[in-house]
Amino acid sequence: MAITVDASSNAAVGSRTWNHTIGNGSNRLLVVTIAYHASDTCTGITYGGVGLTLLGGQTGNFRTARVYYLLNPTVGTAQIAVSGTFDSWGDGVTHGSVSFFGVDTSDPFRSSGGTDGNYSYNASVTISSAAGDLCIDIVCLQTSDIVITADESQTERWNYTDKTTGGTSTKPGAASVTMSWTIITTNDLHYAIFAASIKPASSGFEVACLPVNVPVIPSASLLVGLTISIINVPVSPSMGNLFSGYRVPCGPVACPLTLDAKTEIDIRTSPIISAINISAIFTPPQIVVTLPMIGSLVTISGIPTQFTIQNPTLLYFLTLTGAPDGLADIVIPMESFQARHRSGDPTYLSVVIPGIDNAAAIAARSNGELIIHMSKAMGGIIYHTEEILRVSLETIRTDEGAINRSITLDGHKTTTYQTKTVALEGVNYHSINGGKKLYRCATPNIYLRPGDTAAYGGDSFIVGLITYYVGDGQQLMEVSEA
Repeated sequence: MAITVDASSNAAVGSRTWNHTIGNGSNRLLVVTIAYHASDTCTGITYGGVGLTLLGGQTGNFRTARVYYLLNPTVGTAQIAVSGTFDSWGDGVTHGSVSFFGVDTSDPFRSSGGTDGNYSYNASVTISSAAGDLCIDIVCLQTSDIVITADESQTERWNYTDKTTGGTSTKPGAASVTMSWTIITTNDLHYAIFAASIKPASSGFEVACLPVNVPVIPSASLLVGLTISIINVPVSPSMGNLFSGYRVPCGPVACPLTLDAKTEIDIRTSPIISAINISAIFTPPQIVVTLPMIGSLVTISGIPTQFTIQNPTLLYFLTLTGAPDGLADIVIPMESFQARHRSGDPTYLSVVIPGIDNAAAIAARSNGELIIHMSKAMGGIIYHTEEILRVSLETIRTDEGAINRSITLDGHKTTTYQTKTVALEGVNYHSINGGKKLYRCATPNIYLRPGDTAAYGGDSFIVGLITYYVGDGQQLMEVSEA
């Protein structure tokens, strides 16, 4: 996913607050950059009352340049407020903000670094980066009798003087990136500059090649017979060259190997692998197997092992059934959905559909059911799908404004599920209210149903209610104890 700049803004001269508008994009990041005298102190920055995190900065002779950030800031317009003690030397402070979409919000910065100097007419810093990253900087200069200009390879985002002169720019990433500003002044000068490389969000094409542990006798060789069987799964052409390291190619025949500490067995072929038999003199305790498609079920020495995807792309599909009206089912694009999912009591689902192009088809299936399917995909290939919600269609509402049109579908249905134990993933909040537990997860769980036992850490409880919200570039799930 490419990083895009959403908006940039800065404070007026003499002000420590300004408004910034966050657009409705996914994987959002807000960066605030600030420049001030080294004797002054910045104690904190907030956006809409929410505190930002200090990434880092550079302090030189009289000058400080700092970068703060906030992950997934609330969409809309809110005030940025800077707190601290400034102007102790009459030098003031400058600051501004830039927001981005398409950022890896789990680990947003690849690298950062700064430099400082005196009496130079060029301020620059070089940091490590990567193709697809976007670099941002903040430069701070001592004097107000000055003009600064970002290098032509950079895009200035803000640049002004409030006794102190400061500026911020961005530049596409590469293996190594230099951020540079030209300085024009007749006075003595001191500068500090700090930069960071912002990482793009994953496209869902991140996979794990899990190690296969094979028991060995310490300090002795062991003849190990491995039988690796792969259920017939088509090979994705885009899977090629995903893994680095030394590989031993094996076709679908017996392949004797002498394994060393760095051996990987690459068993990808096209189009289908049915079975591979490997016998080897095996000294190290571990080998790594590269599969033709992650998600395949592998049997190693008779032990089933599921190879999984670390960060799959999650997809959601809405189906409106047509059988009660004598029609075929249809899959309808969604803008968002929210639900309260229960076992043995009515589940509620509300779906918003962009536009009204499907109005006639929906009206013709007014006795149908609304079904939400959740899928996991990698590299554009769906490898697992589950039905997570089903209700009877009860209400069809059409909304038409001056610009936007939409259809909202609502319904209820009571369903009872067979129970199981499911581990919660992506937990980012939990509470206990009235003795009942609540856990909030970053994404819905494809397997969890009301009535299941939810497990997290050393805690477990019976699930009474699952609340979903998916839309506006966001998704979450709240799990409440019965």
